[in-house]
Amino acid sequence: AQPAVSLDRNDNRRFEGYLASLIGMGQPAQMSKGSLSAHARFTHAGHLTRHGRDPEGLEKILRNYFNVPVRLVSNVPQWMP
Repeated sequence: AQPAVSLDRNDNRRFEGYLASLIGMGQPAQMSKGSLSAHARFTHAGHLTRHGRDPEGLEKILRNYFNVPVRLVSNVPQWMP
Protein backbone atom coordinates (compact mmCIF):
# COMPACT_ATOMS: atom_id res chain seq x y z
CA ALA A 1 0.00 0.00 0.00
CA GLN A 2 1.08 3.56 -0.65
CA PRO A 3 -0.27 5.80 2.13
CA ALA A 4 0.81 9.03 0.40
CA VAL A 5 -1.59 8.30 -2.45
CA SER A 6 -4.54 8.58 -0.05
CA LEU A 7 -3.70 12.22 0.63
CA ASP A 8 -5.93 13.38 -2.25
CA ARG A 9 -8.92 11.22 -1.24
CA ASN A 10 -11.51 12.29 1.34
CA ASP A 11 -12.49 8.78 2.38
CA ASN A 12 -9.04 7.47 3.34
CA ARG A 13 -6.93 9.75 5.56
CA ARG A 14 -4.40 7.28 6.94
CA PHE A 15 -1.39 9.37 5.96
CA GLU A 16 -2.99 12.48 7.50
CA GLY A 17 -3.37 10.55 10.76
CA TYR A 18 0.31 9.59 10.70
CA LEU A 19 1.43 13.19 10.27
CA ALA A 20 -1.02 14.49 12.87
CA SER A 21 0.33 12.01 15.41
CA LEU A 22 3.89 13.17 14.76
CA ILE A 23 3.08 16.79 15.60
CA GLY A 24 0.90 15.97 18.62
CA MET A 25 -2.46 16.46 16.89
CA GLY A 26 -3.48 12.81 16.49
CA GLN A 27 -6.87 13.00 18.21
CA PRO A 28 -9.91 14.17 16.18
CA ALA A 29 -10.69 16.93 18.72
CA GLN A 30 -7.16 18.30 18.33
CA MET A 31 -7.38 18.38 14.54
CA SER A 32 -10.40 20.69 14.61
CA LYS A 33 -8.72 23.21 16.95
CA GLY A 34 -7.25 26.44 15.67
CA SER A 35 -7.68 28.47 12.53
CA LEU A 36 -4.94 26.76 10.50
CA SER A 37 -5.92 24.02 8.12
CA ALA A 38 -4.46 20.57 8.74
CA HIS A 39 -2.30 20.78 5.64
CA ALA A 40 -0.84 24.13 6.75
CA ARG A 41 0.27 22.40 9.96
CA PHE A 42 1.62 19.39 8.10
CA THR A 43 3.76 21.52 5.79
CA HIS A 44 6.16 22.22 8.64
CA ALA A 45 5.79 18.97 10.58
CA GLY A 46 9.56 18.47 10.40
CA HIS A 47 10.20 21.68 12.32
CA LEU A 48 7.48 20.89 14.85
CA THR A 49 8.75 17.37 15.65
CA ARG A 50 12.35 18.32 16.38
CA HIS A 51 13.43 18.03 20.00
CA GLY A 52 15.25 21.37 19.95
CA ARG A 53 13.10 24.05 18.40
CA ASP A 54 15.20 26.96 17.26
CA PRO A 55 14.31 30.49 16.11
CA GLU A 56 15.37 29.69 12.54
CA GLY A 57 12.69 27.01 12.28
CA LEU A 58 10.02 29.41 13.53
CA GLU A 59 11.21 32.05 11.07
CA LYS A 60 10.85 29.58 8.20
CA ILE A 61 7.35 28.59 9.28
CA LEU A 62 6.18 32.22 9.58
CA ARG A 63 7.90 33.30 6.36
CA ASN A 64 6.34 30.47 4.39
CA TYR A 65 2.84 30.77 5.84
CA PHE A 66 2.46 34.57 5.67
CA ASN A 67 4.73 35.08 2.64
CA VAL A 68 6.51 38.03 4.27
CA PRO A 69 10.11 38.55 5.39
CA VAL A 70 10.56 37.56 9.04
CA ARG A 71 13.44 38.12 11.44
CA LEU A 72 13.24 37.09 15.09
CA VAL A 73 15.22 38.86 17.77
CA SER A 74 15.88 36.61 20.76
CA ASN A 75 16.31 37.57 24.40
CA VAL A 76 15.23 41.21 24.24
CA PRO A 77 15.02 42.46 27.84
CA GLN A 78 12.06 44.60 28.85
CA TRP A 79 10.34 45.70 32.03
CA MET A 80 7.22 43.84 33.08
CA PRO A 81 4.43 46.21 34.24
